[in-house]
Amino acid sequence: MSTTKNIMEKLKIKCENRAIRWRLLAIFINILLLAGALFTFYFIRQNINIALVNARAITDLKSNATFDILDVQTFEKIEKIIEGKENTKLLSKKIRNIFVYDKSISTTTKISVVSTTVANVGSSTTTRATSTETAE
Repeated sequence: MSTTKNIMEKLKIKCENRAIRWRLLAIFINILLLAGALFTFYFIRQNINIALVNARAITDLKSNATFDILDVQTFEKIEKIIEGKENTKLLSKKIRNIFVYDKSISTTTKISVVSTTVANVGSSTTTRATSTETAE
């Protein structure tokens, strides 16, 4: 009852008897029920309308079924590519195990290059000497 008093105070309604409070409460509840019924009607109408539109689109698409023109050469090329991806190549049995290390002998090679230039009266000459050392 305090809420109806607050509503009546906000609306500045003076009531001399309790019947007016109940009447206002009944009107408020009826308005809420009417709003709920209108919302329900709108919701059902929208969903039925969407379902009908989708059904019509499906029937239109089924009735207008046509074939597109395909580029046969491109289709065959793509088909070969797909077949190539589906047919995987078998790996050889002689794959090295990367977790097992065998002892191996490593050799190093040292190359040194010496370049000298000798200047003559009108021409220059370049001499290059190369030495190779192998250590095991």
